[in-house]
Amino acid sequence: MFRKMISHRVFKNSFALFIMQLFSYVSPLLVLPYLARLMSVENFGMLMMLYSLLAVCLVVTDFGFNLSGTYYISRNYKDKKKINEFLTSAFCIKALLSAVSVICFWFFLKGEFQSLDGYSVLLIAITMFVQSFQPIWFFQGIEKMRHITLYTALSKLIYLLLVYFFVTSDSIVKVLLCYCISQAVGTIFSICFILKMEYSFSRTTYKNIISVFRQSIPFFVSRVAVVIYTSANTLFLGKYGGMVQAASYSSCEKIYFAGQGLLNPLSQAFFPYLSKNKDEKFYIKFVILSVCILSVVCVAASFFVYDVLNVFYGKKYNDSVGVLNTFLITTVIAYASVSFGYPMFTLIDKIGYVNHTVVIGALIHIIGLFILAKENIFTAQNIAYLVLIVETAVLITRIVMYAYLKIKRTQ
Repeated sequence: MFRKMISHRVFKNSFALFIMQLFSYVSPLLVLPYLARLMSVENFGMLMMLYSLLAVCLVVTDFGFNLSGTYYISRNYKDKKKINEFLTSAFCIKALLSAVSVICFWFFLKGEFQSLDGYSVLLIAITMFVQSFQPIWFFQGIEKMRHITLYTALSKLIYLLLVYFFVTSDSIVKVLLCYCISQAVGTIFSICFILKMEYSFSRTTYKNIISVFRQSIPFFVSRVAVVIYTSANTLFLGKYGGMVQAASYSSCEKIYFAGQGLLNPLSQAFFPYLSKNKDEKFYIKFVILSVCILSVVCVAASFFVYDVLNVFYGKKYNDSVGVLNTFLITTVIAYASVSFGYPMFTLIDKIGYVNHTVVIGALIHIIGLFILAKENIFTAQNIAYLVLIVETAVLITRIVMYAYLKIKRTQ
């Protein structure tokens, strides 16, 4: 069975996505320890809030295309005309949403980020715009994952080198400039790859743009719901708990995201494959095996949490041990939840139900945030507990819902 797995096309695509995610999430883990030691805890917390804001804006400008785009293109991979029309329509929507995001950011400046200088504000606005045009979903749909790996690796390597060579003081604006340049390079190369593969931005119609927009709404709602209990947490902590709590939480969250990022390619690569082949038995065996291996790895890692924090961020962040331990448990739950998400539900052609589960998770999270704010216990540790509760609720809901729909289908 193992030989069959590693020779499978899905495994090859998963490996390419794994390498991409390795660069995407490990590069921050190489940069952030350097910045955490160089910057004050307050400025580091502010920087993490800005990165959180950019992550939230990326979800808005992506508008669910990472799922709807992958699904549509994988179903129409032989029809270049349809793909070109979809690509053009998606980019038109992204341009509009990017403009809206920048405008909203200007209003947001009056609140939490009013201390930022003009250069920082401009760099954030530019980054919001350029990062939205990296069509990972396009390459996933046509199952050419190596192209994603190439431009992502280049982008992250540039970011890494720029930070180490040019950021030598407690300066937020220099870090933002490095990040903006790296995102621009990634966008340029991704578009060049599209054109090189003889796809193009063809003429589209207003009607087609509206159609693509409507198709993506359920997936967008799903992604917004997810971001409420993931990337947005640092923003909430910075506002209600202070920059120190935001720095404490975000330092552990980045390690957690790195773990998730290395695991998510498995389900991402299966999504287009299962939408065409419906190979349920193979997928379930793979999920069970990978969850067992991951559980063992996380238990072993829990013995080295203190050392990991000390090596990565220094003694200033040793109080975050409990937060990181909580995230280790969440890593296993979240991976199982993602595996029982879109790839699983595409087997019974009911992927829309996955969106319902994350909305439920978001509602639980919002209720939890209100309770924490009301009781004045808005801390990094409590937010980590809340994320664990939400991910567990989402996993249980998906398993129950899938079993119910499958039984109902066979009756």
